[in-house]
Amino acid sequence: MQNLQAWGAVIALAGVALASGSEGAIAQTEAPSTATGSAADLQLAPRLGGSYNSSGGGYDGFGQIEAFLPLWQTPGQAVGFNETSLRLDNGARFAASTLFGYRFYDETLDRTWGGYIGYDYRRTELKDFHQLGLGLESLGVVDVRLNGYLPFASGSDEFQPFFGGNSLFIDQVALAGADLEIGGRLLAFGNGGDLRSYLRGYYYRAESNDGWTGLEFRVEARPNDIIELTAGVQHDAEFGTNLLFRVGASWGGGRSRDTATTISPVLARLDESVGRAVTIAVDDVEAINPATGEPYFFYHVTLGGGGGDGTVDEPLGSLAAALSRVSSDGNEIIYVDAGSNPGLGAFTLPSNVQLLSKGPIQLLNVRSQHSSRSGLVQLPGSGTGVFPTVAAAVGAGNGVVTLNSNSTLSGFNIQVLDGSTTGDGIRGILGRNVSNVTISNNTVSNAIGEGIYLNDVTGTVNIAGNTVNNTRNNANANFNELNGAILVNNSVGDLDLTITNNTVLTDFAIDAVYNVDGIEVSLCRTGFAAIYPGCTSTAAATVNIANNTVINSGPVVVGEADGIDINLNTNSQMTITIANNNVQAMPDKGISFGSEGSGRLIAGTITNNAISNTFGEGINVGVEGSSRFDLLTISGNQITNVRDNRGIDIQLANSAVVNLVLTNNTISNPFDDGVRLEVEDDASLFATVLNNTVTNSQDDDGFDVATNSSGRLCLRFEGNSATGSNDEDFEFDNDGSTFEIFGITTAIGNNAALQTALTSLGNTGAIFNNQTDPIAVATANCTFP
Repeated sequence: MQNLQAWGAVIALAGVALASGSEGAIAQTEAPSTATGSAADLQLAPRLGGSYNSSGGGYDGFGQIEAFLPLWQTPGQAVGFNETSLRLDNGARFAASTLFGYRFYDETLDRTWGGYIGYDYRRTELKDFHQLGLGLESLGVVDVRLNGYLPFASGSDEFQPFFGGNSLFIDQVALAGADLEIGGRLLAFGNGGDLRSYLRGYYYRAESNDGWTGLEFRVEARPNDIIELTAGVQHDAEFGTNLLFRVGASWGGGRSRDTATTISPVLARLDESVGRAVTIAVDDVEAINPATGEPYFFYHVTLGGGGGDGTVDEPLGSLAAALSRVSSDGNEIIYVDAGSNPGLGAFTLPSNVQLLSKGPIQLLNVRSQHSSRSGLVQLPGSGTGVFPTVAAAVGAGNGVVTLNSNSTLSGFNIQVLDGSTTGDGIRGILGRNVSNVTISNNTVSNAIGEGIYLNDVTGTVNIAGNTVNNTRNNANANFNELNGAILVNNSVGDLDLTITNNTVLTDFAIDAVYNVDGIEVSLCRTGFAAIYPGCTSTAAATVNIANNTVINSGPVVVGEADGIDINLNTNSQMTITIANNNVQAMPDKGISFGSEGSGRLIAGTITNNAISNTFGEGINVGVEGSSRFDLLTISGNQITNVRDNRGIDIQLANSAVVNLVLTNNTISNPFDDGVRLEVEDDASLFATVLNNTVTNSQDDDGFDVATNSSGRLCLRFEGNSATGSNDEDFEFDNDGSTFEIFGITTAIGNNAALQTALTSLGNTGAIFNNQTDPIAVATANCTFP
């Protein structure tokens, strides 16, 4: 409302001024002299000047030289002119303007009228800006000027974000706008100089902003033909209040001021500089938190420093100082430089706070109020490679770093100092009953039980780019169920979980029997009630486990440690992707996927993983109870050198139902079967098995497919290859159950019939074995995913 009132006042004053000037109502202020003189004597010549302007809203202070050049003229009546200025701001950055204008003198009203069109250029420390300027003016007893500013290009969109105070700036934009000013002479000096005052109302807007208005008041003193002095004040909601001053001087013009003033003082102003904003207004665009719509606020910390106020120029000296100040409004970030890296003790990160170090490259999701820029930007100063150390001994059940909801921890070297092998659950990073957390680019070493442990976590969770070293077994047998370098266990609510680009490194010599899974995700799992109580209502999870490395760098010993372990139970509903992971030398399975009770997999994909040198199965899927897998796809995996078990092992029991697609997997040198499909009890498997390759099964079959009891197997089996098997390349076994194959025309009752049928379906191998009951032609009720 105040802005509207201000604009109303400006417009009303402009109307009064024009009317008054036209009617000569206040002509006595600049009444023409009665002395003699001729308009023909007012031949205008070039004029050169220089000035310095202080900083104002949207621009830095600058010095300039300017030239006024008449292009054509009718002396004492009209002039067409060019006005050009060259500027250097306080940072020695260049700017320039040129305009072409026209003025004429209206003898009846004793006023000059004019207009111009111009071009402005400005170089900031970050960008080049270009602008078109337009304006109209009328000078007389009351001066009225109207200007428009239309930016039309910036030289580069490659902007480097920068900090200022506690803020992050992610862009610079030129401001489009307009201004209207009115004013006039307050006092005339005997030598022809004068004192004038002006009120300017202005409006500016950036690319994606509603804009803002402001007011400026200034006083101009011209004590003689050469010197000009200006002082003023400016205020608006964006740039606040700015005090303004200008000092300038000019020479030349080649006219007789005495002649001009004897005819009319207005004529003496035909070669005045055009009154307009003299440089392109530019606004630094502050980073906005997309989640809250408010600006981010940074507490800067340099560890071991003297301590300041938390601004970029005066950082705090300790993390504790920042934690004591930070609020939980969701906008505040603690940004830590390792400094002398004196080491941090155990701490708890408050809710709604991001704790970031400069060690890794830090990307922040931002949007802008003043420009179209949004998305991820790299924080200035990040990527040093120096990670602040957090080292502490904490009690069993605790973590060196404890997270709360809506928190982010990124870029720290976390060390568990408790050297005991009897403690249980001494974690590097711990979060219980939390939601919406991010854990990225940290190193966690020597934890007991779990390196990174999130229990009953909901919402969006991102665990990315971490390295977890040498997580040791829990000593308590009950807690052995829990062991996992990265472990997420959920028995409440819904979860959107991403685990990507992490590295789990372990020298298994740290424990005689190693039981720590690399990555474990459990949903509604049951077991030791204090750890796995199960779910009392439906819990849904969408999980992405991709591009992780789980590797043993020491001798391999037999144990219960899986590379990636997934567990479902009653009331669970999961959609999962396990892709492009590298798992090496695990004591047990490379990838283990188990479901009990009434667990449900809505959609699952295990694809393009590289698994080598495991003692247990390369990929194991065990589905029991009344669990249902709507669709599980296992494709494109490379499995080599399984030391004591099968390459891919799919086992169904009880009344489980699974729809399976098994395609384009390569298994080489498994100790046991290359691929094993087994259906027991009343379970049902509907499987499409295409274009898989098994070579050199050392102690058993290439492909082993079996059903028994009341189980049912509906199988499409085409284009698979087995060579170098110690036993059969293809062994199919129907033990009194329902076993149907798509694509055959007659039942298979012996080895020769099996070979004929599988070969006709594009399968290649040397030894085929059909055991016990015949395998039937697929019926209408036998469907394939």
